[in-house]
Amino acid sequence: MGYAITTDPVRARLVVACDPPGSREEWLRTIHELSGHQPLRSAWSVVIDARGLTWTVGLEDVQAIRGRVRAELRPGGPVAILSGPGAHFGAARQLATWLQIDGLTVEVFRQESEAEAWLSVMGGPSPSEDDSREPFPPKG
Repeated sequence: MGYAITTDPVRARLVVACDPPGSREEWLRTIHELSGHQPLRSAWSVVIDARGLTWTVGLEDVQAIRGRVRAELRPGGPVAILSGPGAHFGAARQLATWLQIDGLTVEVFRQESEAEAWLSVMGGPSPSEDDSREPFPPKG
């Protein structure tokens, strides 16, 4: 799985785009990289688009991902996971439920429009409200 983490200062959001096939090791590296993003520690939202992943996620994988999130991440804002159907959706729901128990605001969606609607209700800072973010280059 390749992945790209981008910032969206207009929506005060980090976006993680995942490519197939995916693996536990790639997810753990992604979580580690996310932990270094200053906006994550503010109230920015996070969208993880995992709809294209084809890797079969097992219980041990979900537990390892949860452990890494608990050890390294403390997002201040809501996290929306976009997932494919079937077992992938079930694994994402299981992870989200455990992370909710750990105190994070996480939900799983199949459609981007559903995630956007949820994130708009969950809120988050407007870009001008959050002074702790890393500076972005001026729009040219």
